[in-house]
Amino acid sequence: MGGDPKTDTRAAAAHIVGVLWASANAGVGVRQLRAAIGLSRERFEDACEYLLANPPLGQVVQRHGDELRLVTAPEVASSVERYLGRERRAGLSKVTLEVLSIVAYRQPITRSGIELIRGSASDSALDALLQRRLIEHNQHHLLVTTQGFLDYLGLRELADLPPLPSAAE
Repeated sequence: MGGDPKTDTRAAAAHIVGVLWASANAGVGVRQLRAAIGLSRERFEDACEYLLANPPLGQVVQRHGDELRLVTAPEVASSVERYLGRERRAGLSKVTLEVLSIVAYRQPITRSGIELIRGSASDSALDALLQRRLIEHNQHHLLVTTQGFLDYLGLRELADLPPLPSAAE
């Protein structure tokens, strides 16, 4: 890929993918990426927008806060899982999905906040979500979603969550 990443958005995007690929499955912080490539904040954001519109074949760049990762695109995940000999995990129960939705849309949230919204205890659902690493406690012991949550839903970032329907609908 030719071009100067400091002036060419496509070249900057290629450099981001290269650094993310080299980091294997670990996430890379925005600061680290910008420093490694020598990009301004504006050029970096332009390159990220380019990657969202033009993802690398079979891959997706996910952004969770200030961390980016290169992951398998959802549409090719089944082939990769077959190759690796991994079985798909059982789906989540209706209650567990409900609790996950509450955390996703109301994060950060307390356990009691979830139970207030649901009107019932949510211990088993929360335990299942914590065990699967779809949610975690942040530094303030509030529940938030994880990178595993984005992977599970095939999202690039939290902003890709669909909007909640309004109460009038």
